[in-house]
Amino acid sequence: DLGDIDSTTGTVASKTINHANGNIVITINYAKKPVTPTPVEKGTVIVNYVDKTTGNTLETTTSTGNEGSNVNYSTKDTITKYTNRGYKLSHDGYPTGNVTYTNGAQTYTVEFVHDTVPVTPTDPGKPGQPINPNDPNGPKYPDGTGQTDLTKTVTRTINYVGDGLNIPASHTEIEFTGNGVLDKVTGQWTTPLTWTVKGGDSDSGNFEQVDGPKAD
Repeated sequence: DLGDIDSTTGTVASKTINHANGNIVITINYAKKPVTPTPVEKGTVIVNYVDKTTGNTLETTTSTGNEGSNVNYSTKDTITKYTNRGYKLSHDGYPTGNVTYTNGAQTYTVEFVHDTVPVTPTDPGKPGQPINPNDPNGPKYPDGTGQTDLTKTVTRTINYVGDGLNIPASHTEIEFTGNGVLDKVTGQWTTPLTWTVKGGDSDSGNFEQVDGPKAD
């Protein structure tokens, strides 16, 4: 008789023995209780890249991780990709410090607008060449945007012809310059190319009256 043994708690009851008793070996087998792991919550970070000029979403990135862990993400490379394509960063809504996953979704927005480039005689384009040097497959400068295309001169020459006349010709010039603004994303004109008299804002010039020579 080994005495009372509680196999649940491993308790062995007291027992009175004398010199006639032999050694007593008691083995109690324990079954390991199953451990239910605490579920780890997942978090999601969503970053939307938006074209404010058109209202379109350029792309969306999504990352998922354990709640409380750091988000290994930066908007830098994606911003560079779009600025190389002619966009201008308007607002980077992604935090600059450490971001950790929380239970649920966190959404951030990075906003761009279309950048523009002026086309003038002093800042001409290169027809057929990329508007954005880092985007060789992007929009190109259209025809008529080169330096020589953006300046036009209208000349009036009056020649006096007759027997015995020795009157120099009257020679007058009016120079016009073309100016416009291109969308660096689409390559389209945001301000169409317009022509004005050089040094002014009028789209037309005026040749002054020239009186003819008086007959002798």
